[in-house]
Amino acid sequence: MEIEWKNRKRKREGKEALPPLYTQEEATKSLELFKPVQYDEIIEVTEGIKVRFNDAGHMLGSSIIEVWVTEEGVTKKAVFTGDIGNNDIPLLGSPTMIEAADYLIMEATYGSRLHMRNDDKAELFLKIVSETLNNGGTVVIPSFAVGRTQEIVYELNKLKEKRDDEEFLKQYDTLMKVPVFVDSPLAISATEIFRENMNLFDDEVQEEMKKGDNPLEFHGLQFTKTAEESKELNERDESSIIISASRYV
Repeated sequence: MEIEWKNRKRKREGKEALPPLYTQEEATKSLELFKPVQYDEIIEVTEGIKVRFNDAGHMLGSSIIEVWVTEEGVTKKAVFTGDIGNNDIPLLGSPTMIEAADYLIMEATYGSRLHMRNDDKAELFLKIVSETLNNGGTVVIPSFAVGRTQEIVYELNKLKEKRDDEEFLKQYDTLMKVPVFVDSPLAISATEIFRENMNLFDDEVQEEMKKGDNPLEFHGLQFTKTAEESKELNERDESSIIISASRYV
């Protein structure tokens, strides 16, 4: 799609079309080369090189990678963290603690920031949403397709259990009366992957699941599965909440 867009521009400028870096068929065929591995499993890549994937707690499947390399009888260990999650991210477990390394390559996106507790985020979110809905508006939540969308769905499902005072319950009641749309094909596909891998959720969420509470479902939640359904959201007169990927950002 990217090369199609570039070639339309090149055609208007009288330039020759460029070939794509790869085709959809090649991308699909490349999946045959992928081999899934489990967390905490030490894998010998080749003689003298071993790796282990550990849960990074950032998003479903994210990993901290340990690499052991042995040369001339000496073994050194390198650790690449990738993006590291917080200890209180909804749905996911906490990042694995790595005890030692000879070399550490570490992300530091939020290295100088203090994060707001998720309890505070939920209450602030509910206040803003209920004010918007009471004024007849629609709430549009820009969200990454993978991870953030599923966390928002989970938080919406859990809000009622956080407080029991009258004002909070009034705001919650306002929120629950409107439909919530997930408007992103990629986010919908990612949510299905979350549903298929609930064994990776944290212990508290898994206990809720045993009681029959699906953390990614609640009354009023709807997924737009076609371009037509997505366009229809623009014509709605009624208030709603739309969780959308970059199209709305």
